Amino acid sequence: WLLYAWAALLGDVTGSGWLCPSEVVKQQLQAGTYATVGEAIRGIYNTGGGGWKGFYRGYLGGLSRDVPFRVAQLTSYETTKSIYKKWKAKKIQEKNNG
Repeated sequence: WLLYAWAALLGDVTGSGWLCPSEVVKQQLQAGTYATVGEAIRGIYNTGGGGWKGFYRGYLGGLSRDVPFRVAQLTSYETTKSIYKKWKAKKIQEKNNG
């Protein structure tokens, strides 16, 4: 399960690198801070702490929320899948032998 935990961790860290900027833009639009996507991108870039940094506001908070869930989700799924495959193989073997 440790391999699956690492896979989930690395996947989420990588995915969040792409997701965070779009979330920042979406949230600014939903809050009514900007009227258009282009205006939001320009505004965040110009006022968000110096260039691209503004698009990663909340990155660590998002990771601290998402990573534990992804680790639990992926390891649970893979463990359940493994148990099911073993059970199914046993049933097939019993059917063939009996």
